[in-house]
Amino acid sequence: SLFAPFVRLAHPEILVPDAAPAEDKVRLSERLMRFAPTADVAYRHAAILAGAGRTIDAIAQLQRAAAVYPSELAVYAERIERLAAREQGKYRALAIEARALLDALNAR
Repeated sequence: SLFAPFVRLAHPEILVPDAAPAEDKVRLSERLMRFAPTADVAYRHAAILAGAGRTIDAIAQLQRAAAVYPSELAVYAERIERLAAREQGKYRALAIEARALLDALNAR
């Protein structure tokens, strides 16, 4: 369908359920990044990478998202911190980086 990419963008969880392997989520997110690299997709990709155990890649993605969409950083930093509160092992480093980026942005 002509609208299939838009459905994937709006609701990727329809195509890749939470129980799906992490790399399936990463692959879908990478496709979305090429199709429509919106703020939501860019920041969500960082979280998906962290959830897949790819912390270094997740931090690099977060830095790119913050460079391109700095006005959205506070919203996504809060979301990442909530993820870290639930699953520190996966998201703690990403939350620390999000806070550092937000502090640096606010210091300007």
